[in-house]
Amino acid sequence: DGILVDKKVTYVIDHIKYKKIAGDDNSVHSYRKHLSQELVSLALQSGIHSRFFIDRNFVHGEYKKLYTIWIKKSISHKIAFDVIVYIDEYDSMKGFMSLESKGNNGSIGLLAVDKKSRGKSIGKTLVKKAFVIFDKRRYKKVFVTTQGNNTIACQFYEKLGFLEYKKENVYHFWL
Repeated sequence: DGILVDKKVTYVIDHIKYKKIAGDDNSVHSYRKHLSQELVSLALQSGIHSRFFIDRNFVHGEYKKLYTIWIKKSISHKIAFDVIVYIDEYDSMKGFMSLESKGNNGSIGLLAVDKKSRGKSIGKTLVKKAFVIFDKRRYKKVFVTTQGNNTIACQFYEKLGFLEYKKENVYHFWL
């Protein structure tokens, strides 16, 4: 009687491919401030396809709590070694990405672009900057996991050269 709540897709790109894509942009910076409402809002936007948002058995705001904790732990470097943000010409945060280390490999944790700013290559700019950082750390590969039902994210990573590494079905069982 489990509920299928997620079809996780993990993508990978190797060093040879990602090094060709890497690029710096003056709009992307490491986040070195206290948790802001702007960053929390972006973190919540990153999770709208997550199983914690989709599964309606979570009725006590668990999704918001979880993603708020996730971004707090990311900026305090407990689960991410860096959080990079895209700041527009009006000094407004339009996107962010958390960067994680998995042995000799890098991993993209959370990635979000503000819903009003999508389609402006902000996500691509963040990924290109992340590749610069991953290259400096000499990571052999970079992994990212997203929801299979988030077709826009899947297409985004595939266009950048990521290849499908594995798929997993996630079920929730409620007693």
